[in-house]
Amino acid sequence: MSLKFADGGPEMSRTGVETKTELGLGRTVARLLGESGKRQVDLCDFSHWSRAYVSYICTERRKWPSFDKAKIIADFFGLTMDQLWAEHLLDLQESGIELSDDDRAALERHRVPFRFVEKEPSLQESLVPVAAETVSLKQVSGETTC
Repeated sequence: MSLKFADGGPEMSRTGVETKTELGLGRTVARLLGESGKRQVDLCDFSHWSRAYVSYICTERRKWPSFDKAKIIADFFGLTMDQLWAEHLLDLQESGIELSDDDRAALERHRVPFRFVEKEPSLQESLVPVAAETVSLKQVSGETTC
């Protein structure tokens, strides 16, 4: 059962906690963690934030981190702030929220598709032997190296 304030304030659940009517950045952060193969603890190590704080962001108990903290999140994923916002817009769109014309344009302009797709294993394996065959200049000139 939900209650509405007489003055049109936020919708409240029976226990007095505001219901989720707006998606925060947490869904996007959680999705990007999954796509990148990174974990919440990796974000903690990168940002020096507590595990509880990162968990609050990912579960949307803390919907909107400050601008400075959002910048750290973007840096963690190797994104610009515009790209992080475009990722959030994508989540809004996928949840059924209709985007404004400006938001759709921003999504098209800044979205980085397939950002975290792994490279083909055959390509990665072909680079390994080349790195193993590297020799120093001292070895080529006949000097012994330690």
